[in-house]
Amino acid sequence: MSEQVQTLDISPVGRVEGDLDVRVDIKDGVVVDAWTSAELFRGFELILKDKDPQAGLVVTPRACGICGASHLTCAAWALDTAWGTEVPRNAIIARNLGQLAESLQSLPRHHYGLFMIDMVNKNYKNSPFYEEAVKRWAPFTGTNYEAGVTISGRPVEIYAMLGGQWPHSSFMVPGGVMCSPTLTDITRSWSILEHFKKNWIENIWLGCTIERYEEIKTYDDFMAWLDESPKHANSDLGMMWRMGIDIGLDKFGKGLDKFVSWGYLPHEDKYNKPTIEGRNSAVIMPSGVYDGATDTHKVMDQSFTREDITRSWYDEPGTVHPFDRATNPISKNDRDFEGKYTWSTAVAHAENGHLEAGPLARELIYGGNHMEDWQHKDTLVYDMYKKNGWSQCSTSSFC
Repeated sequence: MSEQVQTLDISPVGRVEGDLDVRVDIKDGVVVDAWTSAELFRGFELILKDKDPQAGLVVTPRACGICGASHLTCAAWALDTAWGTEVPRNAIIARNLGQLAESLQSLPRHHYGLFMIDMVNKNYKNSPFYEEAVKRWAPFTGTNYEAGVTISGRPVEIYAMLGGQWPHSSFMVPGGVMCSPTLTDITRSWSILEHFKKNWIENIWLGCTIERYEEIKTYDDFMAWLDESPKHANSDLGMMWRMGIDIGLDKFGKGLDKFVSWGYLPHEDKYNKPTIEGRNSAVIMPSGVYDGATDTHKVMDQSFTREDITRSWYDEPGTVHPFDRATNPISKNDRDFEGKYTWSTAVAHAENGHLEAGPLARELIYGGNHMEDWQHKDTLVYDMYKKNGWSQCSTSSFC
């Protein structure tokens, strides 16, 4: 006889930014339905209402203690675009370096602090990789857990040299930055990157040089790389891949097969007079929309951007362009899973419907042919996804 549906409420999920509740319905040991509910209303749009536009440079970087640079970058470029500001070449480079330094620190923190600690759960004790996983990745006691979490603090030292502090810096301002790096700053930054590369990326994560890993362009290349050397197979990336396949992570987390990225990292010679219309052709990491069902790429036109507020605690129309949002919160916000149950909104596209954003989406978009010749192109994750249709769980280690 079939088991009854059981409902499991997890509140809060600690390993996310902000408060998040998860509710799942389980039948015969299988999750048959799920909801995520963002319980924390931050209200930065309301805080900034009627303020000087430059207040965004101070307020938005404090939206998060990990990714404040992303919020500051967006605020600075929005003001430059609105005011038609010309940003000097070196200032664009300094902004990009801050953004990249913060992105680098997120890599080991995500892998060891948020993802791989699940792989030491006793549910996987029958995996041949389990004992080694516990040795390396167990929270606080794992050898590589300690190394990864510790070294994650190095890249943001570069950010602090540029921005005066990390997190919550406001060193990006309309027209440029509030720093002038010296030769000593640049030399020290280079040494920090070398330390990060030698002591984690190459020695622990990859088991090879970055140059060797960059030669991998396809799924077949990656599988050949795994077999090429025990150092590759036994690296944290190699072991994570092999254990992930063994315990079935490639079967979890299937999405909509539709992805979006607005692109980032303005080019220092092409984006010094920013406009909304000129953004796509002036960012190093290209924007795009990827439809996995039809295997098609196209440039992301911001005019098609939509936020779906149907399930969110706001008194606003269901799907609108962000320019047309009012951020009008509902004060009485009971969870109604047939109606409104969260503060978060859904990413949507006027033609393609709901889309997934994030690192996997960016990597899939970088594999297309819709961008300019000089823009960043990386085909590895795209080829993996196209050949196997694997989930976020199986590809997260590459993003």
